[in-house]
Amino acid sequence: MYIAFDPGKMTGWATFWNDGSVANMGQVNIEQLIDYVEMLVSQNEIDPLKAVIYEDFIVFKHKAKFMTGSRMETSQAIGIIKGLARRTGATLVMQGSDIKPVAQKFTQIFPPADHAQSHQIDAFNHGAYYLINKGIRKTALEEESAM
Repeated sequence: MYIAFDPGKMTGWATFWNDGSVANMGQVNIEQLIDYVEMLVSQNEIDPLKAVIYEDFIVFKHKAKFMTGSRMETSQAIGIIKGLARRTGATLVMQGSDIKPVAQKFTQIFPPADHAQSHQIDAFNHGAYYLINKGIRKTALEEESAM
């Protein structure tokens, strides 16, 4: 099994079966993320995680003042995600946010206009991008051509 995350105050997640097909998706707040990760750790013996994929987070100088007073939930979420990989022995994969446009073209899945609901789609696209590049999952065009 593979899992991908879009970390933040609201963290999106998407799980994939070993063949690259999506198993489930959702989004959780930081407290729920801790509980979700604990559940994944406990299930790891039944269905081992092969890779934990997540979107990197960088505070750029021109955006730093907007972070003033922030509890840095994205950084907290990344720490929880890294802990998941360490505890399960899964490969940890960090991807930049710059892969999103290509991932969306690969999958033909685009985030909704309502940003509050977009985190699970971003997580899905991060996971799909990784799996496509590893040859585990097909692009939407490849799947369509196979029909």
